[in-house]
Amino acid sequence: MAAFRHPANRMQPSGDEPGADVFSYVATTYRLTEHHTAGGMSRWLPYLAELQPEFFCEISPRLAAERGLEHLGWATIVTARNAIEARCW
Repeated sequence: MAAFRHPANRMQPSGDEPGADVFSYVATTYRLTEHHTAGGMSRWLPYLAELQPEFFCEISPRLAAERGLEHLGWATIVTARNAIEARCW
């Protein structure tokens, strides 16, 4: 297992650090074209909100089956910093 040590990642254990087995998945983030700005312009436009109304996470079919998640169902994503609910895609 690779260890990604970085000053901004102090709360997330990795490698052989205690607690690393609790968070055994890697997540990445990105922006949508519909919300390409910081939100100052796009969050107040109803037609853009309709394009992407909910927070979502993309999950492979294999991982979804392993974790018991359903397409368009809800997942709770938990990290050392916080937890959030997202629609599964």
